[in-house]
Amino acid sequence: MKKIALKLFLILLPLMIIVAIYLINDPFKVLYHYDAYAPPDAIAAVNLNDDFVATEVFLNNYRKYNYDSYIFGNSRAKTFHINEWERHISSANCFQYAVSNESLYGVEKKIELLDAHGIVMKNALIVMDHFLYGQVSENPAFPKHPILSGKSMFQFQLNRVC
Repeated sequence: MKKIALKLFLILLPLMIIVAIYLINDPFKVLYHYDAYAPPDAIAAVNLNDDFVATEVFLNNYRKYNYDSYIFGNSRAKTFHINEWERHISSANCFQYAVSNESLYGVEKKIELLDAHGIVMKNALIVMDHFLYGQVSENPAFPKHPILSGKSMFQFQLNRVC
């Protein structure tokens, strides 16, 4: 029995080491709370999930900044800068909620999140193109934040790692 346990331990040791490194380093920054997601030297070891990061930044800051205007869309919407848009609207509390590989599903879930938190949206700029229209459900390759998708954090982690 001891030989079987030892062999099992030796077989599982590499997996346990990988899991421990993942839990300690949190390379995708999805396990722990972060005030800032960009590394100080601006060199990221891995690409972070834009949707997760944007949603976390929003949840961490919406009470502090009282956002009332939003820019939604995919990576093309990132070219619409908040400081430019603020000159055309009557608000200085804007949040850019544009994420790479966004879909109509993602925009809908983000608007539902705002509604669920009782946030009044004075202005919304939704940048649409054919890529945004092409996806009306969650893309498994680009999972949504669990608060948006309704999935558990474990399911999100499994999707992110596997």
